[in-house]
Amino acid sequence: MKHLLYVCRYHSSHPSNRLSTSIYLLAALFALLLATPSEPQTAPADTSIDGQHYALLPIETLIAQLSRNISLRITYRHTAFQGRLFAALDTVHAPLDLEDIHFLDEVALNDVVFASPIRIRQTVFNNGLALQRSRFLAPADFSAGQFHKHATFKEAAFLAGVDFSTNHYTGIASFIGADFAGRKTAFSRTTFDNAAYFDGARFTGRANFQDAAFADLASFKETLWQHNASFAGARFTGRTLFWDAHFTAETTFATARADGEIAFNRASFAGPASFAGFIFGQSALFNRTTFADEATFAGAYFRKTADFTDGTFRGDLRLNAFFNQSLDLRRARISLLDLQLPTSSDSLLATGARLYLQRAHYQHLLTRWPPLAHHLAASDTLATDDLEPVYANLCRHLQAQGLRRDADDCFVESLQQQRHHMGWTEPGFYALSLLQTTTRYGTDPTRFASTILCIVLFFGLTYRLGRSALEMLHDNSPPTLADCLLFSVQTFIRHGAPSLRPTGPMRWLVCLQALLGWLCLGLLVATLLSRLA
Repeated sequence: MKHLLYVCRYHSSHPSNRLSTSIYLLAALFALLLATPSEPQTAPADTSIDGQHYALLPIETLIAQLSRNISLRITYRHTAFQGRLFAALDTVHAPLDLEDIHFLDEVALNDVVFASPIRIRQTVFNNGLALQRSRFLAPADFSAGQFHKHATFKEAAFLAGVDFSTNHYTGIASFIGADFAGRKTAFSRTTFDNAAYFDGARFTGRANFQDAAFADLASFKETLWQHNASFAGARFTGRTLFWDAHFTAETTFATARADGEIAFNRASFAGPASFAGFIFGQSALFNRTTFADEATFAGAYFRKTADFTDGTFRGDLRLNAFFNQSLDLRRARISLLDLQLPTSSDSLLATGARLYLQRAHYQHLLTRWPPLAHHLAASDTLATDDLEPVYANLCRHLQAQGLRRDADDCFVESLQQQRHHMGWTEPGFYALSLLQTTTRYGTDPTRFASTILCIVLFFGLTYRLGRSALEMLHDNSPPTLADCLLFSVQTFIRHGAPSLRPTGPMRWLVCLQALLGWLCLGLLVATLLSRLA
């Protein structure tokens, strides 16, 4: 090129050569056209997507800009990129500002370091997005986007916060092992139509999943939450797993809903945990879960099993909720167990719902007996008598609250359970039946007094009708009704009354009454002793 220009300048400097100058100039232009390679066409074409106009560009245009080692901002609006974005990039220095973008083919930028802020809003990834092991050193914004097919952020690191709010994932979304190290991570109002994996992810700052929707599997196994986490109003339609998750700060699932099984097995909550108003459509599993602070389920609804077996609750456990099928607290260790009714007109346990308290240890108990009556269930794996210590423990706590009548009712139901499991050939069955009839197992003094009165009157009238078999010891006059009643009282209290002397078969009737008196007294003493024990 330099040589051609030199030749042109040389010829033009000599008048004799002016004619030939034009010839040389034309030849130089022709040679330049032949020597210059044709550049790719970058002028945007027009395309229409969903009735909207977009500029259509080849993906090479964006790749060239991403590959430059400069920090000039890359900005696109209302643009569709055609072609697979797959480039061997190390670091992207330029800030990205993309809005209302369509990537028609797959985007794969694995192991890339993004050194500047990323803003990719209202963007549609039609054939998948892969950013595995990528690092974002500045804030990243992926909000209001649509991710068709797969979206993979496995082991990605967001060091300055990231916004995934109001996104829609139609394919599998993977954040396995991702590091959300910024001050805030947002997935609020995000919809996952397919499985979502957050296994082993770490959230250093606040994590916001408020009003998020999970239509399929939601897996948060072994996740670490080092700041406040909110799933308030979230919807879990499929199976949800929080196995071995660790929440180190305040956590809320208030007003959330799980239509499928949700499991927090072996999870730990270091701060307050709220499940207030949570609707559990299927089984809620909290096996071996640890709560270091207060855990509240006020107003929650458990349609199926609520399983808290082997759990540790160092703070208050407030189960002011609704249990439609069963509440299992076997072997749980609880500081304070609150089973009070949500409101005075509500029922804690539905009709037929079962309550398991075998080997549960609670230091304090807040409840009344009526909501628990007839709901204590025997364990399937233990003997039928495993309910005895359960009733005894409840009685002690009810008495400690000053609820004497509630404690009596609990004690009565415990003896009724024992009688129910006895055979009719066992002597204890008849003893308990008599004790129930006469004294309500020693808890009803009025019934006890009425029983004694009925026995005295019955035998007094019987003695009056058979007065011919009774002899007055002091005179020969026949005994009056008053004499017979006095004789009945004396016989019931002690055998061998001095006022009358029975003769013939009447002596056996007197012995029967004396035996009944001693039997009633013995049953009363036995009941009192069992209550004291």
